[in-house]
Amino acid sequence: MSLDRQIDNKAPNYLKQALGCPCHAPYADNAGIQLALGQVFERDKDHLFNYYRDMLIAIYAGLAVEEILLNGLSKALD
Repeated sequence: MSLDRQIDNKAPNYLKQALGCPCHAPYADNAGIQLALGQVFERDKDHLFNYYRDMLIAIYAGLAVEEILLNGLSKALD
């Protein structure tokens, strides 16, 4: 949950610097349920149709933090 909070706290700074997409929606209030869902998610068995605010579940599913940040900054390597 601390990693999730760090990402969520950095996003507004990127927006202020005009580095990221203008549509960041904070998702810290949902971190507890995302953590619980991520812990029971089985990568090779379950299907995941996450919402754009489900970053912690995406991390559990195998998305790297670097990929999340590159996507938020609209980088080509995303």
